[in-house]
Amino acid sequence: MELRLTPEQHRQIADHATATRPEECCGILVGTRDRHAWRVTRVVPVNNVWDGPRENRFMLDPLAYVKEEKRAQTEGHEVVGFFHSHPNGIAVPSAFDTELAWPDMAFAIVPIRDRHTGPLRCWCLPEDETEFVEVEVILTPA
Repeated sequence: MELRLTPEQHRQIADHATATRPEECCGILVGTRDRHAWRVTRVVPVNNVWDGPRENRFMLDPLAYVKEEKRAQTEGHEVVGFFHSHPNGIAVPSAFDTELAWPDMAFAIVPIRDRHTGPLRCWCLPEDETEFVEVEVILTPA
């Protein structure tokens, strides 16, 4: 699998991470999928509603998720994954991320240090939920 998104979508994720630091940002990736790729059609920044320190934890607003899932269906799309940031960290899933992850969804992570984001990396938790597998991120023309 690979994650395909435009440079503008990539920038939206980085901007959300920058705007929310030092807290983790989070959001939804809407698009289409086939056997080879998740193709992002819309990046949806969402509020982090974690009930505690948010510097190393996030929880998507569940109402925002339901709203975007319904909207995606009316457009003939679906939620293909999620993104979040790792302030002062690396773009590798944490043990907490593993607990939250859904199998067979894109799970993109952007690291941020000071005001600078690092390379976006994407992961997938297989159906057997053993461990994350990294998938390639491809920037495509709009």
